[in-house]
Amino acid sequence: LNRLSEKYAQINREKSLDYARRALTVAEQAGFSRGKAESCRNMGLAYYLTDDYDRALPHFIKALSLAGALPDSQPVMVLCSDIGIIFYNRGDYARALNFYSRAYGIAMTRLGRDSMPQDRRALVTLCNNTGVVYMKNADFREACRYHEQALKEAETLGDDRLLASSLVYTGLAYSGRRKYSRALTFFLDAQRLLEKTEDKVGLSNVYRYVGETYEHLGRFPDAIRFQNQAIALAREAGYKSGIKDAYSGLSSAYKEQKSYEQAM
Repeated sequence: LNRLSEKYAQINREKSLDYARRALTVAEQAGFSRGKAESCRNMGLAYYLTDDYDRALPHFIKALSLAGALPDSQPVMVLCSDIGIIFYNRGDYARALNFYSRAYGIAMTRLGRDSMPQDRRALVTLCNNTGVVYMKNADFREACRYHEQALKEAETLGDDRLLASSLVYTGLAYSGRRKYSRALTFFLDAQRLLEKTEDKVGLSNVYRYVGETYEHLGRFPDAIRFQNQAIALAREAGYKSGIKDAYSGLSSAYKEQKSYEQAM
């Protein structure tokens, strides 16, 4: 029943909730603690995936209280991360960091054992999420620390998209510190990886970041070239916000180059 709830979470919220509630009833009758925790998380997930964070949060918190009694630390780690994401999406960065920190401590402990690839993957995601919160707080030095740890772990997994994502976050953190030459190396490495995939949205973003970085470095023709590439790819992908952002970057590069007519 819990597996069916997970299956329907992104397709049909009411079906997902129904299966999760039925699973919870069965787990309570059987005294199955892990099943109860999974059912509560699945109810939270059904609300979370439809952006109903206020209704998702109580279910995640209940699941966390149940998971705390389990011998396996993995459910607690996942739930702390889930709750951290909700607080981040609500703009409560202090609480987000609190829950991410709890999840991070568990992830590092699990990494010290005979870790599985999914443990490293979870750590990569967690480090990147934590780094993003620090960037929101303009603590770019601490953000760099977390994103570089994510990057180090991602390099061992053989997943180009995950590695590219970590490279982009690291580049953004260095850009926040105004270390633009350093940031550029990460963006260009991400570009090379994403050009081997079909991720047009991700690649469009990277082209835009490269263009912005070239603008900071005073290399305006390169900045203009990459912003135009970002616009073209965003159009192919139907990525409207990407088109808007890249046009803004293009206009900025033309202004910096004092090509005011083209900047209009």
